[in-house]
Amino acid sequence: MDESGHDHKNMNYEVRGGVSIATVNVFNLLKDIQCSEEKIFGCKLSEFKTEIKGSKLLGKERFKWAAQGPTLSDEERQKGCRRFLTAHLEHRSPTRQDFTAFGQASLKMADAIISLLVKYKAKIFACLIEKGIKKPEDFEFEDYLRKDHVSLMEIFASFLEKQREDGLLIMDQCEKEYDKKFKRQLTNYFSKTISGQKHANWIVPEPLFIESDINYLIQVADVCIYIINTGYRKSHGMTAAARKEIQDRYENKIQKLQYTYNKVINGKKVRIESIKLHKKPYQTKKKR
Repeated sequence: MDESGHDHKNMNYEVRGGVSIATVNVFNLLKDIQCSEEKIFGCKLSEFKTEIKGSKLLGKERFKWAAQGPTLSDEERQKGCRRFLTAHLEHRSPTRQDFTAFGQASLKMADAIISLLVKYKAKIFACLIEKGIKKPEDFEFEDYLRKDHVSLMEIFASFLEKQREDGLLIMDQCEKEYDKKFKRQLTNYFSKTISGQKHANWIVPEPLFIESDINYLIQVADVCIYIINTGYRKSHGMTAAARKEIQDRYENKIQKLQYTYNKVINGKKVRIESIKLHKKPYQTKKKR
């Protein structure tokens, strides 16, 4: 799991979510991601103290770099990427072809990640709220999950129940106090609310926090959440402008990776989707 837009600066939405991978597929997915990284860039990005991130692979400048020259062969692209990554160490500027190579490699890596998620039957779960939504002055539930986060847990638990498998939450480690607060909210949800106690039968109620630069799965989640924030607009009510280059390239693929099911609410069958915008995330009525 990862998050995007929580600084409320450049993104239109605040997103929390992640990618669900069956444990039987994790090792093969990780091997394929590492192989793709080395084949595409000609090296491991960690060797140059960088990592796979949505904002780095799919930044606006990456699209410009990729389009400024013809498609390079694997060998040309790999050489260009290595020159790009070592330029500052050698006190020189990258060439135009180096920029082209790194831009094409960045997009190619994002494409590979999405393709591998499809290959290994992954599912994407994410809850979104609009930037600028303010907490009510009389809000009384600081130590409990917001409604959008509750919905995220409910949908993930529904998926796990259908699969008849347990789920573990592995989260990107952020600022320690922020992580402690979210862990406290999760603990109270799973131990002190009716729905949380039910969902704890399927979700291990103790999350793990791991730094993204040492974990490929967190990096994969980061790429997916970034795509959702900048280019996915298929959830009901999403009206913010999208980056067209990302939307055209990935929106339909992300939609196919989400989990959907039908739920009866007030006697009506409702289609539930695992990528969902929430207009009113703050609980206003008394919790049971």
